[in-house]
Amino acid sequence: RSRILPFEDPDLAKVIEANLEANGVLIHHESKLDKMEITNGGVEYVLEHPNGEKEVFHAEKALVSVGRVPNIENTGLHEIGMELSESGHIIDNDTQTSISNIYAAGDITADIALVNVGELEGRHAVEKIYGKPKRSVIYENISTIMFLNPEVAGVGMNEQQAQKAELDYRVASYDFRCIPRAIAMRNTQGFFKILVTDDDQMKVLGLRAVGEHASSAIQAVALLIATNKGIEELSELIHPHPSIIEGIQECIRMLLGKSIYKPFIFQEYLQHKRFRDGQYID
Repeated sequence: RSRILPFEDPDLAKVIEANLEANGVLIHHESKLDKMEITNGGVEYVLEHPNGEKEVFHAEKALVSVGRVPNIENTGLHEIGMELSESGHIIDNDTQTSISNIYAAGDITADIALVNVGELEGRHAVEKIYGKPKRSVIYENISTIMFLNPEVAGVGMNEQQAQKAELDYRVASYDFRCIPRAIAMRNTQGFFKILVTDDDQMKVLGLRAVGEHASSAIQAVALLIATNKGIEELSELIHPHPSIIEGIQECIRMLLGKSIYKPFIFQEYLQHKRFRDGQYID
């Protein structure tokens, strides 16, 4: 990979990568782990670089993180004929499995492996068993947090996902250097980025937040996604001042053409553009 966090947009990954390197983290780009072993109470690993050269490194400890597999051994799922994915996850329909009287929730399913999602699925499964829920589980507005420095939070689609889905969209980003609360905190590293549909409704597709209080700032946008609404209501809502979430409001005002901050003036801090027919239109 040419960058870290390949599942997120390059602008977000760039900020996180710069901070990691500033704190002494060495990132090996586009390199492949050839060998790793314990030697003299430490770890020796060999990397193969893009040009074919190999280099030896030494470290005190190694943390291997290559993903997870569901722990279904000795559960009897194979024996009872439960429908499973190739990776061993239970395939479910709104928490109900292929065996109608068995329900599944949490990481053992093929859905999003997060604690809050598992809790939501568990509650929903109980409602289905004993009654009739008002609606199915909604996954489009699931918020995620990466406890990095600075903090990263997101809900809905990012630009990579929207482009892969061949969607036309509008996007606005608002730098923390324009947010009074961030300035007062002397912590202006970060930005908000909002994606909306490229039409008059401007329904929210997703939000990415990088910086102080990022995880606490995204729930209003998550609600808009869950209710399939546009951004007009949030632009008129009176936000607490000074607060980080004012940055989201100004981001939305940019999309509506109502912000007092003009992207063509503050080009380093603000962006507002469209993605249509596979290319950006300023």
